[in-house]
Amino acid sequence: MQMLAMPKFAPVQIQPREASPGEAATWVQFGEEAYAAGRIIDPADDNALYFFRRALAEAPENSDALAGLDRVRSYLANSAESAIYRGDWLEARQHAERLLALRPGDAAALTLQNRIKRLEQLDNLINRANTQVATARLTEPAGDNALATYRSILELDPENSGAKRGIESIAQRLLGYAQSAALAGENRKAQAFVEKVRQFAPDATGLAEAEQIQKQWVQRANNQEVQDLLKAAADSMQAGQLSEPDVPNALALFNAVLKLQPDSEAARHGKGLVVRALLDRGWSEIDAGNFQAARGPLNQARDAGASRSQIDELKKEIDYQAALARARRGEFDNLISLADLDVRNRGVPDFPKGAEEDGWVVIHFTVSEEGEVINPELQESSDRIFNDSAMSAIRRWRFKPYTIDDRPIPVRSRVKFEFRS
Repeated sequence: MQMLAMPKFAPVQIQPREASPGEAATWVQFGEEAYAAGRIIDPADDNALYFFRRALAEAPENSDALAGLDRVRSYLANSAESAIYRGDWLEARQHAERLLALRPGDAAALTLQNRIKRLEQLDNLINRANTQVATARLTEPAGDNALATYRSILELDPENSGAKRGIESIAQRLLGYAQSAALAGENRKAQAFVEKVRQFAPDATGLAEAEQIQKQWVQRANNQEVQDLLKAAADSMQAGQLSEPDVPNALALFNAVLKLQPDSEAARHGKGLVVRALLDRGWSEIDAGNFQAARGPLNQARDAGASRSQIDELKKEIDYQAALARARRGEFDNLISLADLDVRNRGVPDFPKGAEEDGWVVIHFTVSEEGEVINPELQESSDRIFNDSAMSAIRRWRFKPYTIDDRPIPVRSRVKFEFRS
């Protein structure tokens, strides 16, 4: 068997044939033809599942019909996994329900159904948390805030990195509010923010720094105008008005203080808080899947004085997550040659029974970021008798994940299986 990278082919179009009553072998033949044509579970009464079940109704022990039904089950399981990968929960549920209907009480199907339910619930909670963060519902009101939602996510998935990062982001925002309030001489407000963070994130980065500033900062403004500007900057920080186009905004107010008092430690520290808040906003947009929107805070942070390394880190994350999302939607700019992939395990297709001469099959497939084969699609074959063997083989392949900048990314590739007797 030889596997070669091939140019892109158009899928083969096979017309369905009329079904008519007959013996089990005839129904199996119709089922094989429907399966090869891609009519696996639809349309009604003209699909592989229907024909294999008709065959079994006439001959319950027919091995070919039983094998065909197993392929349908495998198709449904793989289709459910592909839908999970894309986040299409409706389609995933439908495939799992069909799989369970074929074998009621099947442990694997029940496990799949429960996993879909759990993952969909997590996805809904993550979307809810992203909305709450975007609307500044960080810790209030009770029962409808991002902190509570992130905690619900961790109850379902204790290792969920997005929820952990979300709680840390809330802590950092509140600590930024605390520091800006302290710089403006609003010690009680600063203390309240610090205490709130201590309650839910006692190990948060920057908590000790915020506590120190809250306890030790001495207001150094020597005129009322500077004092008013610092207070207005703190209010803008807490309102999420960090930089242009917001008016007023914290960055402009801290810059105004520096014009009056170029050596103002409060204003310089405040500008650092703005940069950190803008970068945090960019990361939050990434978590919400708003990759284009994340470029706004990125540019604002650059203008506010963020370091080159901070900007580069955020930009790389935006580009990577955007590419990852596109790949999961099945959007690929080009096919990666099989020669550029590291194959860890190859499934060798069996030469099918009944094939009277040599043949070949071309398949396009996706290598997930875990190195698994998903969404294999038949592109062309010399004879449909080879199709099932080739599709079964490619599903067993495993790859070393393809990487960009040392990070795994799904890619689309192709293989040609050649069958020689």
